[in-house]
Amino acid sequence: YNSDIRPVNDDKEILPIMIDFSLISISELQEKDQTLVSLGYVYLYWQDDFLSWNQSEYGDLQNMVVPQKKVWRPDIVVANSVEKRTKIGFDELPIRLNSDGYLEWEPSMLFKTSCDIDTTYYPFDVQVCKISLETMVSTISELNLTIFNPEVNTVDYSPNGQWNLLGATIVKRDKAVYSAVHIELKIQRRRTFYVLNLILPILLLSLMGSLTFALPSDAGEKMSLSITVLLAYVVFLTIISDSMPQTSLQISLLGVYL
Repeated sequence: YNSDIRPVNDDKEILPIMIDFSLISISELQEKDQTLVSLGYVYLYWQDDFLSWNQSEYGDLQNMVVPQKKVWRPDIVVANSVEKRTKIGFDELPIRLNSDGYLEWEPSMLFKTSCDIDTTYYPFDVQVCKISLETMVSTISELNLTIFNPEVNTVDYSPNGQWNLLGATIVKRDKAVYSAVHIELKIQRRRTFYVLNLILPILLLSLMGSLTFALPSDAGEKMSLSITVLLAYVVFLTIISDSMPQTSLQISLLGVYL
């Protein structure tokens, strides 16, 4: 047995890899860097033609846990990772081997992936970020990533204080040469904090700016009030600009208003 060789009897056979995903948490969405940090489990299930046995000959042994270095594993990477592209999993994690030759592998990972941020309706925006999983070397004629359940498992999900998870799905996104799936996370910004600390103060500033027209033209307070409102607008515009990516593809309507 060679753990470096694809475990099929026929080299022309396509080996299906069942894939599922469990989302544990969304740590943060870094708008300025357009990066999503999340934690989850990738569940992989495949058959090894060379690792099956008759249960009756081995004391009714149904399954066992084996070191992952001892068996073949699919070469799956996080394609849109902002860090070094490496195969998922780590050497200390074991794999469960069943008597029929099927292996179950559930590596956990902290994903740091790129995400195209649309800030048009900030802070009432909805973002769709994805985690792209694809084969690194094996072609689509050798390995085929097959979705076990199109709905991401969120039973153990811990809510994020800034983002509300609206939906999470797994979709097939094969490339010309490599098999690939996307884990798409639809999240909505929790707006209460921004309404109280950003929107309401800006509305009050707008009201104060309108009051300057009610003051007599020769009143000294008219000029000082106008300058104060203008400086306050500059402060809020700076706060908004510091939290957004420096891109011209989408411009925040709130920033345009200010």
